[in-house]
Amino acid sequence: MEKPELVEVIMSREMLDKLYEEKLARDPVGGVIAGQMQMTRANFLSAKAMLTLAGLETVKKTVAQVIYDFNYMLGRQRAEELGNPQDFDSYINEYVVKLMDAIPPVPPIEILERTENRCVWGCRRCQYRDAIIKWRDLYPDFVDDDVVEVLKSRCSHDHGWTIGFNPKIRYERVKFLLDGDDGCFFDCRLP
Repeated sequence: MEKPELVEVIMSREMLDKLYEEKLARDPVGGVIAGQMQMTRANFLSAKAMLTLAGLETVKKTVAQVIYDFNYMLGRQRAEELGNPQDFDSYINEYVVKLMDAIPPVPPIEILERTENRCVWGCRRCQYRDAIIKWRDLYPDFVDDDVVEVLKSRCSHDHGWTIGFNPKIRYERVKFLLDGDDGCFFDCRLP
């Protein structure tokens, strides 16, 4: 089987935003994006509810672990379906290229650096960040600093899937939108 060739494309911020808007418009049922906003709202509310039952650190740790474990399982399953590939291109193709593009609200992925054993990739928009900006003033009782901290802990999915797919990959988040950075970017390496 031929490996797909990764092609580096340099695009302007405007072009990436246009691609994202086009991706949202391809929503074939017209409800996926609205459903994502409902899911985002449900995540805000469930974070608020969990915080009434346990302290912030316990909730953050629990949420991060559950999200990580579930995505680790998904990455492991995909690796097994593919015969447990150990090469770096398989990971990049399956997760960064195919899976991220298949999820409607995920903005276009940018690959900032790519070598045989390293990839720095990420995106510059996030449904949580967009919702926090939109809803913080509208619903201050439900979108407070603790809820935002719980939402941050939900962002362990990329790490879980990566390590599930190939535990040899070294994964590091180098930028995080919810910390005020200009994007969520990840430095992944295969030693």
